[in-house]
Amino acid sequence: MKKYLTIPLRSLFDSIGIVKNLVIQSSNRNINIIVTTEDVVLIPTTAKSYQQFQILDLFLDTLVAKDPEFGYMSRLASNWVVSENGKEYAFTIDGNAAFHDGSAVRPIDVVNAVQSHLSADSRSILRPYLANVLKSVEVVDENRVKFTLLGPYPAFIDLLSMPGFGIYKIDRQNDEEVVLGTGPFKYLGLSNEGWCLKRNLINSNYKGNIDQVCIRRVRDVEATIEELKSKKVDLSLGSPLEVARAMNAEEGFVKFPNQGLVVTHALLNLSKPNLKSVDTRNFIKRLFETLKSKDDFLTEYDTKLNTFFPRGIMPESYYEGRKVNKVASHNHLKELSILFPKGIFLKKTKKMIVEELNKNGIEVHSKSLKGKEYLEEILESNFDILIAPYQGVFPDPDGFLEMLDPNSILKNMKIPVAKLFKELKNFRFKKEKGERLSGYTKAFKDWENNSYIIPISQNGIPVVFNKRISIPDMNFGFHLSLRDVRLK
Repeated sequence: MKKYLTIPLRSLFDSIGIVKNLVIQSSNRNINIIVTTEDVVLIPTTAKSYQQFQILDLFLDTLVAKDPEFGYMSRLASNWVVSENGKEYAFTIDGNAAFHDGSAVRPIDVVNAVQSHLSADSRSILRPYLANVLKSVEVVDENRVKFTLLGPYPAFIDLLSMPGFGIYKIDRQNDEEVVLGTGPFKYLGLSNEGWCLKRNLINSNYKGNIDQVCIRRVRDVEATIEELKSKKVDLSLGSPLEVARAMNAEEGFVKFPNQGLVVTHALLNLSKPNLKSVDTRNFIKRLFETLKSKDDFLTEYDTKLNTFFPRGIMPESYYEGRKVNKVASHNHLKELSILFPKGIFLKKTKKMIVEELNKNGIEVHSKSLKGKEYLEEILESNFDILIAPYQGVFPDPDGFLEMLDPNSILKNMKIPVAKLFKELKNFRFKKEKGERLSGYTKAFKDWENNSYIIPISQNGIPVVFNKRISIPDMNFGFHLSLRDVRLK
C-alpha cells in the first residue's frame, strides 16, 4: 500500500522533530490555537475528527461552501448544471483556482482528490457515504468535471461543502512527496508554536485579516488552562468541557457556547449475553432517563437528547412522540462494565451514572481511556456499555451512519443494523427530500425502539478565546469555521 507523507519530512525536520531554520515571526496579526484532537493532518483521507476537518478548511478549498445569506457559494467550481433526473452534476473549474505553488487546478486534480476517498486502500471516513451515492466522477473537457450518482440525492451538495472534500494534489519536490492545497493558508512548517500555516496571498476566497495560524495539540485540562492564562494562546478549540467552565472567571477571555452536532450515546454491546433481552436494555434505558431528568447531570453546553440523531438533522416528526418502553424485571442483571472516554466526559457525570446503577443493585466496573487506548478497547469489545461522543461527517442523516456501518470500529459490538440499512436504501434516492426523510424517520423510530443505543445528550463544542479575537454568530452552521475568525 502506497503511503503519502503529509509534509516533506527530510527537508523540514531535524533530529528532535523541529523544523530547521524556521523562524516564526512575531506579529499582532498572528494567532495561536490549541486543539485537543489527534495530530494535524493535511490530507483529507486521513482526517478522523471534526477538529482535523476544521484545520483542513484553512488549508484546502472545497468545490462549494455554505453561505449564511444565499445557502451555498462557489469556491473552486462554478456554472453548476444538474440533470433533470437529479443524477448528474456538472461544473466548471474556476479559471483563477491555483494550488499553493501557483499551478492551476485542473479537472483531473478534482477527479483524483475525490477518487482518493474511494480507492481500495483508502481509510477515509467519507468513503461509505461516497460509495453509497457516487457512481462515477470524470473529466468532461479541459475545464469541466461531472459527477454521476446512483440515484437522485438532494444532499449531495451538502456533502461536497464539507472540508473533507477539499481539493488537493501530491507533488514531488526535491525527491519528497508534498501535499499542495488551494486554501487561504499554506503550510509553513513545524515550530515550537506547533503546526504553522501562513496566509496564501493568491487565494481570493479569504476575506479575513489574519496572516498566520499556529496550532498545537494539548490534551490535558490543567495544561490548557495554564496556556490560556499565560496569554500565549489566543483560542482554545474544542477543549474539554471543564476548561470552558473553568475559564468563566478568567479575566480577558470570552466563552463561546456554540451549538454542536456532537451527540453522546450509551451504546449497548449486543455481543454480550446479558444484553440480548430487550427488557434488560429497556431497564438500563430507564435508569439513564432518570439521570437525564436531574438538573446537574448535564452541563450548560448540553441538551438532553432522546433520539439517535441530534436536533437539526431530521424533520420535527422524527423527534416527536418519544417515550420509554415499559420495564420488566431485571433480577438477572448483577453487574455491568462501562467504557468511558477520558478528558471529554465530566467526572461528576460518570460518578452519577455509576451511583444510579449501584442504587439499583448493579455492580459497575468502569474504565476511562482516551485516544488510541480508547479506540483499541472499543475494538476489543470487552465491556457491556460504551459511552461515546460522535459527530456526523456532514449535516444529513447519512452523515451519521458511519458509526453503525458493519465495518466500523463498533463492528464487534454486533449492533443489529442489516434490516435498518436495507430500509434506508429503499428511500435514499427519493428525488423529493421530504419523502426521503419521511422514510428515514419511520425506519429509525422502529429501530430505536429496540434500545440498542441510549441517547444521552447533544453537545455544544466549547470555544474559549481572548478579546483580541472576534467570532461571528453561527446562524447557518453547527461548528466554527476558522476562516471566520477575525482580529479586532
